[in-house]
Amino acid sequence: LRDAGLTPDGEEVIAMKIHGVEPEFIAQVRAKGLELDTEELIAFKNHGVTPEYIQQVRDTGLELDTEEIVAFKNHGVTPEYIQQVRDTGVQLDAEELIAFKNHGVTPEYIRQVRDTDLELDAEELIAFKNHGVTPEYIQQVRATGVELDAEELIAFKNHGVTPEYIQQVRATDLEFDAEELIALKNHGITPEFIKDAQSHGFKDLDVEQLIDLENADVLGGMQR
Repeated sequence: LRDAGLTPDGEEVIAMKIHGVEPEFIAQVRAKGLELDTEELIAFKNHGVTPEYIQQVRDTGLELDTEEIVAFKNHGVTPEYIQQVRDTGVQLDAEELIAFKNHGVTPEYIRQVRDTDLELDAEELIAFKNHGVTPEYIQQVRATGVELDAEELIAFKNHGVTPEYIQQVRATDLEFDAEELIALKNHGITPEFIKDAQSHGFKDLDVEQLIDLENADVLGGMQR
């Protein structure tokens, strides 16, 4: 150990022995230009950070500190994953790569979303994945004639505004923007309710009027 440039005390020697930190491992890690203390060497060994892994990550062009290397290994950020993400045209820093991996943002998902012509940043891609906004959902919503930004797409998905719902509401000949469609869905205003209101002479109602009509159970009273 002293030949490797370390001067551990007795307790540290025991810890290194227990965790399998051998002089050969220390020399190989130091050959990569990393000057690690006893605690960091043990962390590398415990988390499976090998000299080969360090070199492969560096070959991607990333320069990571000790903590970041361990975090990459813990979160399954492989050199292959880094390169595949880059091949999509998205450039991420170390923290963003870990976040992508944790949230299941795959290179395939990135590519498919970008194929919809949406230009999203890292935070938006993670939000899309977390909220279940799929490329198919994006295309289906667009097919209804509604053009939404990233925030609106997430809101639609969160509030259960489906392409079918949009299409059916638009078939009533009433035009609503994104915020209004969400309000209609939240208040349980169905396309059937709108058509029923229209059949009773309530024409050209706005969102607030439709909600008030539903809350007052006006149509139910007329039917009774």
